[in-house]
Amino acid sequence: MKKIIVPIIIALILSNSCSVGYEVSKTFTPLRTLNCDTISTKIDLYFDGEKIDFEYEKIGLIEIQGNYSSKDAELIEEVKKIASSKCCDAVINLKKSYIDRDEKLLFTDVPDKKYTSIVFNGIAVRKLKDK
Repeated sequence: MKKIIVPIIIALILSNSCSVGYEVSKTFTPLRTLNCDTISTKIDLYFDGEKIDFEYEKIGLIEIQGNYSSKDAELIEEVKKIASSKCCDAVINLKKSYIDRDEKLLFTDVPDKKYTSIVFNGIAVRKLKDK
């Protein structure tokens, strides 16, 4: 019975089309490696042009590209999650922009679709403690 079911499952998986461009694209470019003892659960955001009144060390660059239905709030939460996972406690110079993306169904004759996506870019930092 198992010999029959496995090929059927594989055939179903291969017959379905794969999609590209539907997901949120997350990129972290490290500027330095940091070993951290504690991961911050509170990430402060400083948008482009806001005053930064603390010293910091740059840890990496974050870019989040939304999908066709992404909202600002969910993308900002993704920025915070990435910053937290990289031992950062703030993201500075956070900017919102837009980019044209393609939505493709692989292995089909369905034509590609273009859509405009929200993009957030920022610098993930770790605040320096007062000495």
